[in-house]
Amino acid sequence: MVVPRTISAADQLRRCASTPDMRHLAGDLLLALAAVECHVSAGGPGRVPPSLLRDLVLITARLAGPTWLAARADRMAAFTELQTSWPPPPVPELDNILARVLSDRFGLLPPEQHDQGAMVSRVGGQALRLAGLALESRDPEEGGYARQ
Repeated sequence: MVVPRTISAADQLRRCASTPDMRHLAGDLLLALAAVECHVSAGGPGRVPPSLLRDLVLITARLAGPTWLAARADRMAAFTELQTSWPPPPVPELDNILARVLSDRFGLLPPEQHDQGAMVSRVGGQALRLAGLALESRDPEEGGYARQ
């Protein structure tokens, strides 16, 4: 995979986002990431259209929200620069930047703590490693945990 950290973060967000709009945006990001993966597998990293990489930045910015990004402009300097610069950085660097924004914004584990091939999520302050196991999530109506 070329963008594993962002795929992991977007998938976590899609599964645990609190609003349908966030889940839809996370799904849009996953579709754009899949297109990047297809372009790379078909022709190499240099063959990904810059406009597709730009879409990744725009969708991530919508997910993070302008207020959150503005309040953290100093910590998100690399991402802020992405929004105004052209062309985007190489795909692996872009993967790190986007995953960092999603991790910081939504309380996911930082990109450097993602295991290769494993999905990682932070739920209720506890880190859960999702390597093909059923995810347990809190069911607020019953006050317990329900398998998904």
